[in-house]
Amino acid sequence: MISQLEQVYLRLQDYLLELEIRYIEPILSKPIPDKGDELDLRSYCVLSHAAFEEFAETVATYALEQIVTRFVSNQEICLGLCTILHFSSIKVESTDNVNIVYDYIMNALKDIKSTMSTEIRKNNHGTSMKYLKKMLVPLGVSIPNDTTLLGSLEQLAGQRGAFAHNFSSLRITNVPSPLDLTTYVTDVNVLMKKLYEQVEGAKFFKYK
Repeated sequence: MISQLEQVYLRLQDYLLELEIRYIEPILSKPIPDKGDELDLRSYCVLSHAAFEEFAETVATYALEQIVTRFVSNQEICLGLCTILHFSSIKVESTDNVNIVYDYIMNALKDIKSTMSTEIRKNNHGTSMKYLKKMLVPLGVSIPNDTTLLGSLEQLAGQRGAFAHNFSSLRITNVPSPLDLTTYVTDVNVLMKKLYEQVEGAKFFKYK
């Protein structure tokens, strides 16, 4: 049975293929590239980046839901529960009214879930190492230590920033080739797969 995140990932594959067919293949089929190709390269880069950004947010939201729901419903704990409690910096004012630890954590998770959901959906501004770490590390998700994948991630994010914030070609010092861009997208795609598989493979344990 295909999991929820795998279904989303498969839809991402279809979309990335559509982008490549629409924007990259026509360029590669030309004997000589022309100046009009830059707009297609810009579109491919920006739209691919946006798709990865949305997918990463989906992964983070799923991880958050799993952490909270499985603790509240099944009294299961995982690494992500420890990290979100740590990063939330909960201040214990008083334990006078705390009789059951479960109740204390459950109440804390309500505020944490609300805050983190806002961070994921409203305060994430791209798919780069900085924003992936900000979203995922507090959820107990490690960013794979792969220099090739991370290098392509930063290249794609950097090119997206240049393309999205500069309409004039004169202000863009380096326009990557179609093959370079598809390499970046392929590598980031692999990175996204590793992230969602890590979330789906998270270990949960009954704490009593």
